[in-house]
Amino acid sequence: MSPTGVAVAQASEPIRVLLVDPDYAHRDALAGSLLSMGWSVREAWDIGAAMAYLGQTAFDIVVLDDDLPDGYGFDLVKAIRDVTDCGIVMMSSRADVTRRILALEMGVDDFLAKPADLGEALARLKAVWRRYRPVVRPPVNVRPLGDGQIDLFHRRVTSRTGVPAPLTPLEFALLAALFRASGRTLSREQLLDECHGDADRAQPRTVDVMIRRLRAKLAQADLSGVVIATRRGGGYALDLAEAPESATAPQPASALRPTRLLTPT
Repeated sequence: MSPTGVAVAQASEPIRVLLVDPDYAHRDALAGSLLSMGWSVREAWDIGAAMAYLGQTAFDIVVLDDDLPDGYGFDLVKAIRDVTDCGIVMMSSRADVTRRILALEMGVDDFLAKPADLGEALARLKAVWRRYRPVVRPPVNVRPLGDGQIDLFHRRVTSRTGVPAPLTPLEFALLAALFRASGRTLSREQLLDECHGDADRAQPRTVDVMIRRLRAKLAQADLSGVVIATRRGGGYALDLAEAPESATAPQPASALRPTRLLTPT
């Protein structure tokens, strides 16, 4: 049971991580620490090897370097986001603001400067997993969102026609924070603390990037009656139109975690 009194789904199998890093020493140190925590780890040194693993296994988190022998890490991020909403953490020895913003715009959930402190890297991976992992909540947490629904149990958003919004775990966490605020304005710092867990280090513009990406994905899913409004003073709030009564009907919860492929033996 979590400190808030909400039961947390326990993993029935190890958390699956793919490490993509040409630096053997750095990759080996991080893999060893994750294995000692009981996580399942696969290691790759380039995009080709990573794509081979991704074709066999549905990973919970992918940790990748932005400079790989056969291409750029951003190319791998795009390929991953085309097929899955797993957590993605990018590492780079060139951790300038522009590069971090580009990574977030492409769907990366967190960004680590290299050489990364091992303790910080583990803490950030755990934080990404907490955002990705669903919590056990009753079906009543399927709530109307404009003319669609937000499912806080399965962590998804659908339009009135059942079209899902392709949100990453971080994007869903941002939307859920605004939804729970019930129209109250949340500052950039509050949103960073709620969704990113790194309000002290992250740049305020990070929230603007995430909001812009979230707005685009909600529009892509044809979700009407949902407006993420910019408030004077540097905050955001969720404005919702009235939804049909039928949208409030609870849906059954069929699973605690996303369906994942098993690694062939």
